Amino acid sequence: MIHIPEEKIIDLALGNITSADELAELEHHLASCAHCQQKLSAWRRMTETKSNIEPSAALKEKIWQDVTAEKPRRKTAKVPVIVSIAAAAVLLFALGLYQLKPTVDSPVMEVAQNDDIAEENLLHYPETKQLAIVPVSDFNHIRGNLWINNLTEEMLLEVDGLIRLKGQDYQLWIIYDNNDIQGELLSIEDGASRVLFKGPDIREFKLIKASVEPKGGSQKPTGPETFVVPLKQEMNYFGF
Repeated sequence: MIHIPEEKIIDLALGNITSADELAELEHHLASCAHCQQKLSAWRRMTETKSNIEPSAALKEKIWQDVTAEKPRRKTAKVPVIVSIAAAAVLLFALGLYQLKPTVDSPVMEVAQNDDIAEENLLHYPETKQLAIVPVSDFNHIRGNLWINNLTEEMLLEVDGLIRLKGQDYQLWIIYDNNDIQGELLSIEDGASRVLFKGPDIREFKLIKASVEPKGGSQKPTGPETFVVPLKQEMNYFGF
């Protein structure tokens, strides 16, 4: 059985199919195809994620918006402070010892692009998983693959078919398991881009996507999506 193309599934999940005839044809296929039904259900779950940002008409092509949740403020209990001379001396001594201890910085994710990427063995490791990117809507000319290895904590993205845009940039977005989002501008060379990520954060990546943003990038996704790459195991039935 021939299945519905991935981009059509995404458009259907977003409600972007306006032709009644096309919609009827897709629904007829879905009625007898469990594979496409699963795909549609999964994309709908992603697009129905709640956000406190009201989407505009220009954002209808977005597959998934980052969720911003207001974290509850911690209440600090008020306690009386009685500091004696002896207690003050102990406190100062403790602070002195603390300052002598070497500080350990939090792990930082390393990012390299294009020519800055050294010879990479990631593709040859048996634990490395390869995923194909999924182009969205009007960006069907974009092709590429992603390689990720949780053991070595590395991820390599290679994308081709990126047309240079006047006054705009392609921006990559990393969605974490806790719905945090991090952006990274893509450097384009001859219509292609390669990005290598290294660090423990790799294990917490849930979704990779890219969008067209104003020159210099945005704090959060605002433009049309160009491609997505679901990373978690529950997306395996997509055929990646």
